[in-house]
Amino acid sequence: MKYCLKVLCLGVLLASALLSSAAPASVRMLTQFGYLPGLPVLVRVETFAPDGSRDRETWDSTATLSADGGVTLSTNQITLRNGVGSILVTFSGGGNFNLTATAGGVAVTRPLESLAGAAVTTVGGTLSGGSGTWSGLVNVTSTVILTNYTLTIQSNTLVLLNGTNAGTTGIGITVNAGGSIQSLGTEQHPVTITCSNVLFANRWGRIMHNSSAPSLYRHTFIHRSGRAPGEGHTGQAAAIRTSGTTLDFQSTTISDLCETDSAAPGFGTPAKVMFAVSSALTFNDCLFQRVRTGPEIDGTSLLFTNSYVIEARGPDDSDGLYVHAQQGGQTVKIADSVFALGDDDGIDTLGPVMTIENCIFRGWNNLGEDAKGISVFNGTTDVAHSLFTDCTVAIAAKTTSSVRCTVNSSTFMGNLTNVL
Repeated sequence: MKYCLKVLCLGVLLASALLSSAAPASVRMLTQFGYLPGLPVLVRVETFAPDGSRDRETWDSTATLSADGGVTLSTNQITLRNGVGSILVTFSGGGNFNLTATAGGVAVTRPLESLAGAAVTTVGGTLSGGSGTWSGLVNVTSTVILTNYTLTIQSNTLVLLNGTNAGTTGIGITVNAGGSIQSLGTEQHPVTITCSNVLFANRWGRIMHNSSAPSLYRHTFIHRSGRAPGEGHTGQAAAIRTSGTTLDFQSTTISDLCETDSAAPGFGTPAKVMFAVSSALTFNDCLFQRVRTGPEIDGTSLLFTNSYVIEARGPDDSDGLYVHAQQGGQTVKIADSVFALGDDDGIDTLGPVMTIENCIFRGWNNLGEDAKGISVFNGTTDVAHSLFTDCTVAIAAKTTSSVRCTVNSSTFMGNLTNVL
């Protein structure tokens, strides 16, 4: 057995109590352009510093939403953690309107167009041997199976999958060998994939990639899924299930994988963001919020940059990331990201070789779950230029064979235990 834990230097990052609370230089709001009155819409708000970087030094702030045109909002506040936050909002009482988000006195406005009465394309069943495009308002009434088929989802498309309030056989999308999804949202006109039912307890199944061709999800909102079989270490359903596939997620939000309204106790169960086996994953500028667990990966390469996991809630293994050992030649790198407010570990490991750079771990402090910023079990983990605060344990390392955890140029403050 080999055990090595080395802390080289602390103090490079500022402690949380000293972080800036100045007004942001700019605010960005991401939300779908077309909406259906009464159906929850995801609104993501971000704040930026004068140099154009995301405002991670503002610890907690609030963005307030308002609308013109006589439209009523189900909620009007979004809590931002280190410059990013989201909420599901329903709009009622009007047609087209302008939505404004104000944070620190800085406002940004986006137009939203009512899709009430819009034409609906109904899809379901097997699509094979070719390619096709979804656009506008699409209703998925039975599981779509793609085999040797490339599906392009155009920007500004609202995909509604019929949901159910119980069980593990919800409607979804399955991508088999030769199949691919190219979800091509833009910042102004993202793609939304959600449940068609107004009641929040209703959710759809999952998107499953089975040795499919490489797929891209760009500026895509995926929420209210999880009626699928549980699996992986957590035994929970996953919004995205992939095996033997390369997936690229750019500026994508996966959220609200829950049974009840996000304000109710126990939100975040039962679904996790992803379960990936023998795959290759890239996440950049992504947000995972109000989920049971973030991505769980096994034998999979991972590049996770400039992304956030916020509010992973539930009993046992409500982790921001759960990283198993990768296969030979694969790498796991996590950089410039935030892991905030969960009930177990910001990152949990099972034997990988992994590097973590310039990340924030905060609020992993559930005493009942012995929560940690990073839990290292076997393998090698190198941490640099990162901040750990308000955790039960900041970093814990343990082994049944060999473990090495090196921490360089990082800050620990306000944790019950820094290193264990």
